[in-house]
Amino acid sequence: MSTNPQKNPITVRQQEWGTELAKNMPAMESLGVDAKRMCRIAMNELARKPDLLNCDRTSFILAVMNCAESGLEPIFGQAALVPYKGKIQFQAMYQGLVDLAFDTAKIIITADVVWEGDEFQFSQGLDERLVHIPKGTHEVKMGAYAIAKYPDGRKTFVYLQKDEIESIRGRSPASKSEASPWNQGPFAEAEMWKKTAIKRLYKLLPKNRRMHSAIEADEASDRGEIRIPEAVDITAEVQAVADIKADGVITMPTEKKEEQQKPVEDWYFSPAKHIRIMKPETETQTKNETTNTPGTIVDCKAIKYYKKGKNGKPTSEQGTRYRIELATEGVADPTVFGTFDSKLFDRAQTLQGESVFVEWSQDGRYKTIRDISICRG
Repeated sequence: MSTNPQKNPITVRQQEWGTELAKNMPAMESLGVDAKRMCRIAMNELARKPDLLNCDRTSFILAVMNCAESGLEPIFGQAALVPYKGKIQFQAMYQGLVDLAFDTAKIIITADVVWEGDEFQFSQGLDERLVHIPKGTHEVKMGAYAIAKYPDGRKTFVYLQKDEIESIRGRSPASKSEASPWNQGPFAEAEMWKKTAIKRLYKLLPKNRRMHSAIEADEASDRGEIRIPEAVDITAEVQAVADIKADGVITMPTEKKEEQQKPVEDWYFSPAKHIRIMKPETETQTKNETTNTPGTIVDCKAIKYYKKGKNGKPTSEQGTRYRIELATEGVADPTVFGTFDSKLFDRAQTLQGESVFVEWSQDGRYKTIRDISICRG
């Protein structure tokens, strides 16, 4: 007599999470990330840390999307997926911040902990100087420093004393989690001291999008919050269930909503929490039919992506997609338009904050800008 064995609930949940994560691969690819590799690494983390599956799925998706936006993978000490109060948080790690500065800006960062007994001198002001000769026993930490060397040879550094680092740690709710790197032994704690010094150093560095995203997401984690990635369009299902409470924690609804008609991909921002949501499809517009909309340009973004080949798979050829937000009088939320025209994007940047007319057409699911002209009179 044959029996029908029940599926392992952990395996079932892994498959469900993997299916939802796969829906966000196009957004990862638009950032120039190897989406398959990022998803594979994230799923390996779920297998390696089964406790993550006890957390909320939306927070897992957002943590991985923050990995993609910053370019830091939760492997090789670059980043970590840390459970905290039923949510999964993205945390940039010491090695990840070092790699990121070099990979994106060719800035070489070194950091170290000063131990009791070390020979250490530093001075600030017009004659900056830092000398560290290790002599201690690595038992009592006294402080940590980080040094940045720019491509032109210039250097800058920061030094944090023990009480400053302990104060920063004490203000972080996430540091109280048993899974936090702060609580994973002396070596991991020393790495966190270095990371704290590097984060302070980052404030002095010229930052690109990836560096900014990594620090912003990590600081949100320090506050016990989850950052909604800004430069990506995450799937409607994930975004619709993301509910930011007063304490910044994302919760999932207990009941599944009935499947609704797929909306037009028209993102707007909630004025209360700046969360991107999908507007429902209220009307259709014939392709290439143009409309003029008056308003004020409030934001312009350029997003890199990998173009797709004839087989539908991403190629090595990169393109740029431009997003322009237009605030319209009497409408609470800005309308988002897209274009591939760099000249139109440059004009939009020049006219940012000005009253303009935007001529656009509905191209499939997207509002595509055809022309921008300034309002006269």
